[in-house]
Parts: sequence; structure tokens; C-alpha cells
Amino acid sequence: MYMNYLSIYNAIIDRAISQKRRKYKLDNIFYVYYEKHHITPKCLGGTNLKENLVLLTASEHFVAHQLLVKIYPNEYKLVFALRMLCGNNKNSRRSNKEYSWIKQLHAEKMSLMQKGKPGKGYKFSKGHTLSQGTNNGMSGKTHSVETKELLSLLAKSRLPESYDFARLPKTDSHKENMRTAKQIRRYKLISPNGTESIFNRVQDASKFSGVSVGVLVKLAGNRYGANHCRNWKIFAMII
Repeated sequence: MYMNYLSIYNAIIDRAISQKRRKYKLDNIFYVYYEKHHITPKCLGGTNLKENLVLLTASEHFVAHQLLVKIYPNEYKLVFALRMLCGNNKNSRRSNKEYSWIKQLHAEKMSLMQKGKPGKGYKFSKGHTLSQGTNNGMSGKTHSVETKELLSLLAKSRLPESYDFARLPKTDSHKENMRTAKQIRRYKLISPNGTESIFNRVQDASKFSGVSVGVLVKLAGNRYGANHCRNWKIFAMII
């Protein structure tokens, strides 16, 4: 059955314009929920001028965008706009059938847009995104001494500007942090009743106390305003 989608669309727009609709505040007795709609879509040359804008109810807005897709079936952006209304508009009702054809059309348009575009990253013969294990060309091999010396000279000759960041010299505090991080630690956990327990790992202290690992790590590093969580305390000890 033939339907003149354009005449139906124009009828919705003309009715809205004739009613001289306007937006009121929510507490106003004349309040009606309206949404702004571009009479001529922007993707078809429409503007944001007042003459090209009309207030539609949520249901009218949804129907109007369905009609636009029917009128201009090859315009991708109209399909995407209609798909957005399906996901974000809480004020309109739509049937499963409506939702189904919109989703299917959206998927078809996305597929057409992506055809011929190169994928991201590299693909190896076995489908790996990275060459790992025996698939790696250097597996079981080492560079020769000459190659290592050449790579070293090349690395030293590079200017800091060639990196994403400048390689600044380490400060004394940075060196101290690196030194202490390598030292063997144990953790003293103090329960709410004052009982002390020693653990080799924060994870073990977490299982014992029921306090998350992240919280205990911050407590041990004095990174909380308080020095306890639910009256549990923990201290890092370097041995």
C-alpha cells in the first residue's frame, strides 16, 4: 500500500505551527512536554534559525524522524538520529516492531559506512594481535654484539624532543623511593581490639581483616586523612 510520507510529515509540522506552541516551566498549568525539531534536517541543509524550528511532543518527534527516514532512505545521519531517539527518549512509547526495524536499518547503514576501512592494529596469521611465544620472530634468538652496540648508539643519539616526554634526570627523592620499593617488607596489622598480626603480603592481611587491598595499601602508605579503617590499622615494616 502506497503512503505519502512527505504529506504526513508536513501535516504534523503544520499542526504544530498552527497551535503556536511554546515551552512553559514545569510548575506552570499550561506546561506540556515539547522537544525542538528541525523542520528541514541539518544534514539536508537546515539551519538553527527560528523559522526552521518547531516544538513537537515526544511521540510526534519520534514519528517525524521515522517519516524522514522513509522520505530520505539514503541519508545515514537521519537513521542515526532516529536510533538515538530510541535509546534516549524516555517520553515516547515504541513497539517491538518499530524498534526492530530501526535497529536493523541502523546496523545496515553502519556496515556500509565501515566497509573498506582498515582495521586497527596488526593481525598475525593465527589471529593474534601480538606475536607471542614461538610465534615471535626473535623466539630463541639473540642480537649479536655488533647489533646491540649499534642499537645502543642509536638510542643515545636520539634527542629528547623525539620522545613523547623529556627524559629528565631523577631527583634524590625519586631515587630514594625506588630504593625503598625494592626492599623486603612485611605488614603489621592491628585489629580493633588491639591484636597484632604480621603478614608478608597486603593480600593476606586483606583476607584476614575483610578490608580491601586498596584501602590497606593507602593506610600503609599514609595516604588517608584517617589512620584506620573500621578501627583496623596497618603499618609497613622494612626488614
